[in-house]
Amino acid sequence: MTPIRELRQPPLGLIRLYAGELALLRGVRLARWMAWAVSIVAVVSMLASLDDGAGAIVTSIEALGWLSWLVGGAVTWSVVRNWKAFQEPLADMARERGVDQSWRSWAAPLALTRHLAVAIGLPALLLTALALALASGATLPWVYPTLLLLVPAYALAFALGLGMLAFLSTKLYPQASTAVLLLLLVLPQVCREVWPYVPSFIDFYEWLWSELLHWGASA
Repeated sequence: MTPIRELRQPPLGLIRLYAGELALLRGVRLARWMAWAVSIVAVVSMLASLDDGAGAIVTSIEALGWLSWLVGGAVTWSVVRNWKAFQEPLADMARERGVDQSWRSWAAPLALTRHLAVAIGLPALLLTALALALASGATLPWVYPTLLLLVPAYALAFALGLGMLAFLSTKLYPQASTAVLLLLLVLPQVCREVWPYVPSFIDFYEWLWSELLHWGASA
């Protein structure tokens, strides 16, 4: 479908256009190879420990952590670094076609969030399904659908968080958006060393991941 026809179907058409542009970025292409590498290492590790059913599940959840920060980080950094080149041409075209300002503002971060959710969630879900199949003799049946829901739910929550941070960093200071992104990630985490109740993106998602890991280990 051509860009003109897509722009007649906002906001989904505009999101699809942004997603197509996003996929062409060098960092996003590199993130695909990272996802493959993490997945291959995880599969080899699971197959090497077939006698330990719970170990396969733990390995799949550990892979989710690597996918989140390596793949998600690479995609987000590349998009934020190339934000103007990534979204401005389509934003200008959408404005000329009379697309509403609110749709133009949110289409790019929503495209990033969608891409992150798929790039992290799909391989993580496949690895979890494989781990559950390998651990079928050692795991209670009711745990299966629970993990298959929790893993993509975590990936979606992580994608929403990174998408929001990317949007904020490009709005707060477009000339140095990557520095702002790094500041939003690191500064609260450093402040927690002095004031433990300071909210931190890293700490929140580390906590969610550790809870998921604990759940998988006790399954």
